[in-house]
Amino acid sequence: LTAMEESLPAFRKYLRKKADILGHKNGLPFYNLFAPITPPGYTPKTYTIEEAQEKLVFEMSKFSPDMGAFIQNAFEQRWIDIFPREGKQGGAFCSGIHQMDISRIMTNFSGSFSDVSTLAHELGHAWHNRCMKGLPECMTDAPMPLAETASIFNETLLSHAVLSSAEKAERLALLESSLMETTQTIVDIFSRFKFESEVIERRKDHSLSVSELKQIMLDAQEKTYGDGLDPDARHPYMWACKSHYYSSGFNFYNFPYAFGQLFGTGVFALYQKEGSAFVERYNQLLRSCGSASVADVAMSVGIDVRDPDFWRTSLKVYQNNIEEFITLADKLF
Repeated sequence: LTAMEESLPAFRKYLRKKADILGHKNGLPFYNLFAPITPPGYTPKTYTIEEAQEKLVFEMSKFSPDMGAFIQNAFEQRWIDIFPREGKQGGAFCSGIHQMDISRIMTNFSGSFSDVSTLAHELGHAWHNRCMKGLPECMTDAPMPLAETASIFNETLLSHAVLSSAEKAERLALLESSLMETTQTIVDIFSRFKFESEVIERRKDHSLSVSELKQIMLDAQEKTYGDGLDPDARHPYMWACKSHYYSSGFNFYNFPYAFGQLFGTGVFALYQKEGSAFVERYNQLLRSCGSASVADVAMSVGIDVRDPDFWRTSLKVYQNNIEEFITLADKLF
């Protein structure tokens, strides 16, 4: 939380630049948080499912041939419900069947790079399941802060590979897509944390009215988004439409996603530093996620999750991406 709060000015800077590109003068309206940014003359690349499969197998094999072969097998054995169809819900999901050492993935692939990244994410969960093969059932339930480690790692690995060879326009579009999602994970989830904390505190002595809930939400958005959002176009009803607030028994349901995003990014930074020597340690980390405390699992690869400097290092990756996004935007728009 300390490191996240320190990073907020950088994310506000990104939001103001996005607002400027889209023609807004007083910060970004909440309703345009997910508006795409397309550089002039740029046509986003689309992928067939065959191209997506080839890309994922190729890039993940560079990290680990075993992971590449695993992903190839997942496609060949039809573990993935790939395409949208009538009656199928949106989004994506991975479910492991531990006793059979298999996973099942649901996604809705339409050909964008984001869809390829989603496949990488869900296949990361499946690889995490594979790394727990043979463990007692009671040692396979990773806590939420660690459950996103392999999925975020895969997303980051894929993004890093694609960005390394992208031209300016494609690079800006990819950076914007990544920052758009990361802003939700860091800034919006921080606002949800502040909102929920205040609701719990006030509920000690009275029930909250709709007007009070709206004001608490606006206050939380002010504290996190700040001048990155247009003050006249925020979302006072965010508490009403975010279903996670209503999951009984899951207080602060969203916060582990912020933890997971930054933890996965930090783990990838270790891989960049250590190279192939890190692969076995990484697989062992995944295997131990249901067997020890979060702090002990992280320390197995030398990460101290109680030290704000670790989280600052992860956030620095996104702060650098923001600076590059702004530089590219100034050149292309």
